[in-house]
Amino acid sequence: MENLTKLQTILKERGITQRKLVVMVNDSYPDLPINLNTVNRIITQNRVDIRMSSILRICGALNVSPNDILEY
Repeated sequence: MENLTKLQTILKERGITQRKLVVMVNDSYPDLPINLNTVNRIITQNRVDIRMSSILRICGALNVSPNDILEY
């Protein structure tokens, strides 16, 4: 059984790849783009230097709250 993070679960349920998520975020927030590395760091739970604004943009693109994608 896979042990997916919350964000991975949402992406899998919706059929969204990490690359597609980056495109969705950058289309929604063209003045504040994110990159694939940022998404990957959140998914792998390597949260070093991830800005809250990046998390909020991902949440906005997915229409979820930070609690829905972050592990505690």
